[in-house]
Amino acid sequence: MCKKSLERIEAEGEIFSKLERESCDWLLLSNPRKVDIVNQIEKYCIQWYSPGRKSVGDVEYKKFILPRMQMLYNNDYHFRVTDERNVLISLPLLQEDDYGRQETKKEIQYNKIDKGMEKVSILDYRRHGIDRIFKSVRYLYDLNGIEMERYAEKLKRDSEGSKTIYVFKERLKDNPHIIKIIKNFKKTKENGQVSYYDIRKSQHIEDLDEKQGERIEEKDITSLTEDEKQDIVKRKKESVYQKGIRSLMGIGIEQENR
Repeated sequence: MCKKSLERIEAEGEIFSKLERESCDWLLLSNPRKVDIVNQIEKYCIQWYSPGRKSVGDVEYKKFILPRMQMLYNNDYHFRVTDERNVLISLPLLQEDDYGRQETKKEIQYNKIDKGMEKVSILDYRRHGIDRIFKSVRYLYDLNGIEMERYAEKLKRDSEGSKTIYVFKERLKDNPHIIKIIKNFKKTKENGQVSYYDIRKSQHIEDLDEKQGERIEEKDITSLTEDEKQDIVKRKKESVYQKGIRSLMGIGIEQENR
């Protein structure tokens, strides 16, 4: 895990302190996935400062990124705890049309659920009359911050018509290194296009990210060996998700230390 800058540590402390003061639900604050709240604000500010970049140096971070982050998370319009004790982030969209006008919405909400946490991301971007891009993604995490399911709705509309695609992702129960993806033009899993991805070699196995995996056929799915499970746990040893990874692999602390 990369060493955090002092400025990043400062931002995390201020963000979580605000959430505690505003009585954010303890299940959200105790979930390792809460670091995603900081990541989302940081990512936005880096893109605002330098579009296309994923990181900046310490000097730039201190001079440009941290002040912008503080402006956002200290503003109740952009960052607050809801009446339901969940977390809501409302971000100004970075894109604008040729005339500098925009009618947009970008929100990210973190909600407590019985089995952990959900993150709902909504992007609604309109320009040039009827042109519209709408994307809604719902991520489901367990109590240890491991992503178990994901649902996405993507709409694109222009002068030639509109098209909506629904994407369902889930982690196979008996093979947690396998992602099952169903794509459909209807809001149902039935009769959709099904594909499978093996993410055992992913650097972020806690996420359902098929781009870090290999597409395979259902008949070629194989279970992890004990050595592979141990290797995955060791690879994530310094991660905030290490407890969840051990549970996902069915490995206890005693087994890991043998």
